[in-house]
Amino acid sequence: MTRYVRQDLGNILSKAVFVILIFYFSATISLSISTLLRLQVISTDLVQFSNMLLYYCVYYAIPLVALVFSLLIGTDSLRELKRKKTKSSALLYLYFLILLCYGVIQFLTQRYVLSEFFYQWIPILLIALWYKPKGRFSHKKVATTLALVLLVSISMPHLTVFVCYNSILTEASSINDEADKAMFISDLICNTTTFNSSPLRANDDFWKFLLVGVGACGETAMATTTFLNDLNIEARKASFPGEDHAFVEVKINGNWLILDPGYYLSELLTREERAARRIEDIGAISYVTAYVDSSFVELTQYYVPADTIVIRITYGSEPLANAQIYLSHKFRNRQLRLPDSISTFYSDGNGTIVLHMGALTYNNRAEPYEPYYWIYVNGKNTGYNVTSTGTGKTHFIEIDLAEQP
Repeated sequence: MTRYVRQDLGNILSKAVFVILIFYFSATISLSISTLLRLQVISTDLVQFSNMLLYYCVYYAIPLVALVFSLLIGTDSLRELKRKKTKSSALLYLYFLILLCYGVIQFLTQRYVLSEFFYQWIPILLIALWYKPKGRFSHKKVATTLALVLLVSISMPHLTVFVCYNSILTEASSINDEADKAMFISDLICNTTTFNSSPLRANDDFWKFLLVGVGACGETAMATTTFLNDLNIEARKASFPGEDHAFVEVKINGNWLILDPGYYLSELLTREERAARRIEDIGAISYVTAYVDSSFVELTQYYVPADTIVIRITYGSEPLANAQIYLSHKFRNRQLRLPDSISTFYSDGNGTIVLHMGALTYNNRAEPYEPYYWIYVNGKNTGYNVTSTGTGKTHFIEIDLAEQP
């Protein structure tokens, strides 16, 4: 590559980098404004869509482009340093070490629940590191200015969320009646959520939910519970795991009532009322749980009439303690588990677990479905299944693992 070609390429890259950085600064400011509008419930469908799009740009698209350009600029700069045989050529190893670390972080973020923050700052800071402006400004001054602007722009959406979060708590705290306070939070969560199952779903990340607002019943239940607990109102996330729905139980005047953001605005329901509406929708509720810390509480019998299911695990007729047991069936063509997708039952010293199950009388809105649950022990399908009539019957099932193929 001739010197003139390298110079032309350097000029092009320099201008492109400047455009990328300006676009990044603009996107972070726009995301902050969009988040502010959404969380202050000035949100419209357009604001919610733009918020999701801006989040994607700031945390994924722009960093990816920045990483590519930092490769081009950094490689060219390092070649120049190496050609001059300066001690600065040691930066070559540092540079590729940083890129390797970034690749590892990308992999971990895909495999585990890590913040998208990792996507954002490394490539943006790399591109600022290698950017050498043309003209009368020194590289040192420009780099310092860029670093300051980068710190402000990276932190701005998070500062916006922090301010909005505290503003919401302050406004809710001014409401005297606890029931009205709970409904205020539930309605706000519903109005600020983009109901979508895209990869931008927040799952159990409360901060990410405040930033991007994308999710479904699981996210709205998690966010509502978090806000209510922060307001010193006892609340917990609950679910119908066999029918793939999450909601909130909140204790008002000593009674557990139901909030279901996204379904019922400004309504507090009793357990029986929420169960009746769900049964009207899909025909049945098989199991109900509430989550306390990292564990769960069975609530089925408080929502619907239930049968008692007794499962005993043995090995050569000897009881098997601490066996991992879960149930699984097809609902709306998805395999769903009891007690939920990540939890299991554990057999006691007698090899037994006891649970309660509502009648599996689904209607066509649940199709395709299985009106029974397969029993899994230690991760393996035993070939046994169980169902319920919801009439108070007791079902005994004994499974000898020594007889399993």
